Amino acid sequence: RIVKRWQNAHPNKKLDFKILKELMQNSIYGIELNPKSIKVASFSLYLSLLDFLNPKNLWYLDNEKFPYLINDEDDKNIEIQGDNLFRADTILDNKKFEKGYDLVIGNPPYGKTNIPKNIKEYCKKYNFSQEFVIPFIYKSTLLAPNGKIALLATTKLLTNTAGTSQNFRKWLFNDNYVEKVYNLSILRKTPKSFGGSLFSSAVGPATIFFFQKATPQKVSKTIEYWAPKTYIKNHIAEGVLIDSSDIKFLPREECQKPDTKIWKIAQWGTLSDFILINNLNMLKKLDTYIDKEKYGGGFQRKRNGIENLDIKKIPFIETKKLGLYHTEKTETKRIEDISFERFGTIKAFKAPHLLIKEGIKKIAINQNKEYRIVSSFVDYDCSFYKGIIGIHHSDKRVLKALVLYFNSRFTKYFMFLTSASWGIERDVIKSNELVIPNFFNKNQTVEVLSKYFDKIYQLKINNYLLSIDISNIEKNIDDEIFKFLNLSENEKIIISDNIKYAIDLFDKGHESIAVKPIDTKEPETILYAKKLCQELNVILNDSDIKLIAKVYAISYYNPLSLIKFQFIEKNSDAEIEVVFMDSEFDTSLSKLNQFTLNEYSRSIYMQKNITYYDDDLIYIIKPNQKRFWTQSQAIEDAQNITLEIMSMNNE
Repeated sequence: RIVKRWQNAHPNKKLDFKILKELMQNSIYGIELNPKSIKVASFSLYLSLLDFLNPKNLWYLDNEKFPYLINDEDDKNIEIQGDNLFRADTILDNKKFEKGYDLVIGNPPYGKTNIPKNIKEYCKKYNFSQEFVIPFIYKSTLLAPNGKIALLATTKLLTNTAGTSQNFRKWLFNDNYVEKVYNLSILRKTPKSFGGSLFSSAVGPATIFFFQKATPQKVSKTIEYWAPKTYIKNHIAEGVLIDSSDIKFLPREECQKPDTKIWKIAQWGTLSDFILINNLNMLKKLDTYIDKEKYGGGFQRKRNGIENLDIKKIPFIETKKLGLYHTEKTETKRIEDISFERFGTIKAFKAPHLLIKEGIKKIAINQNKEYRIVSSFVDYDCSFYKGIIGIHHSDKRVLKALVLYFNSRFTKYFMFLTSASWGIERDVIKSNELVIPNFFNKNQTVEVLSKYFDKIYQLKINNYLLSIDISNIEKNIDDEIFKFLNLSENEKIIISDNIKYAIDLFDKGHESIAVKPIDTKEPETILYAKKLCQELNVILNDSDIKLIAKVYAISYYNPLSLIKFQFIEKNSDAEIEVVFMDSEFDTSLSKLNQFTLNEYSRSIYMQKNITYYDDDLIYIIKPNQKRFWTQSQAIEDAQNITLEIMSMNNE
């Protein structure tokens, strides 16, 4: 790219070996600790130089030699030390390479295990979490105090909840100017058949941070955030296809809050989800209602660790034996170990208590397998391993109510959008991420939920399987929790759609129902159109017009779907109409698909959604996938259309 820039700046000059050599030595620098890797980097640069020579052996003519690039004082075979590629520890002070660079690009190491002492000390110095990558990010601002930086790092930097993690985010987003954040977590699962091998070797969830130490003259109020939800193969574009709705512009002020949940919510949800979660003021951390020493994780074994005979005296529940709603004592056993690395939260071993699996697993409920948070009421003392969170409380009714709350659809929705790992890396939740409503002084709600718990418990002890059908009971429980949380009908729709489509999309990827074509017999576009009209007609209530829709029933294999909306007189009898397309119209819509695709870079394509305004008509064209035509998406689109129309009127 540097050579291409030189050619554009000097169109009348011919490239030769000397120019290429000079460009390389004056432009490219690097730091690498591994002696083999730095030699590979040097060799790659030599090969790149040869790519611009024709014939490739042209450099022999003037007896030219490749420049010495590597600077490695420990390598005694190097006769002349270079001044470009330094074999050194990036984190240690080294005046040789600490220059004022214009651009720093890198894929530094990341992880939490086997961290060297100097990395730990660096993190401790600034009170940052013990993450391998963090000192590299910090050091980059010292290497390019007036330049730009683009680094690949773990996505968990955006979502980890520990105080030291929040300290790092406070520094990154407040002491620096972050321009863009590309969250590519979902692409680590991309098969080789999707987009070649671009992301197929990725294991950890990765995010690219584009930032700089110096504040620019023009400061944007937003941060550009890419968070693709899936990978789709298209017959036109061979590669990773990212929908334009996966690109959001997040308020900088919100992003600068160390404890913000906006990164996770924007990845799997919408603005409506963010507003909903932020408005749930009645949800508080566990320590608001329960003493800290009465909830937390279980013990962790360690050979030659600290002995504790008391833990051995009480029953032990294996994580895999923990049942949904209730776990019988027959599922327990005695542990032989008396040696532990940590004892866990001892008071949480005491009955009555509720136990929650940290791991989110798919279990069979009502003849279907689905992700569930498994919470269980236990009325006997028992210990448990670190994969379980225990909560002790003296009031059994409150515990039963909380068990139903943690097993509810609402909590599944809330934890999916706010927990640090689920939906990004490992499907787990932690005790410091749990929030609960104030059931403790709400006797009526607790009484109702306790009775529902007892109904489910009776089914279990009578040897009924939960798969027999407890859907009606669970629906009543969900309704009671929604009522207690004062959720509106729209908020219930938002929750339901997120569970049905977003969680399923995370689980199944390109095989999810979310990316399946719209049903040809009962098109989802009808409900979408009705909801969007309903939302906008509330705003138009005091006017003399209303919005109606014409839904076009397209063929199953058409890549796009279309709805036409029209503003008409309020006293008109016209309502929503479903029109079946003829083959010519269907073909034309299919051809339009190629114009919605743009190649962003090699193997990465962007797909646009189209909203076209024509006098009193609005045309909405989107991919023929169920996730784009949900009722919750209609709520979101109605808000955007309202803002667009207001903007047009102001102009």
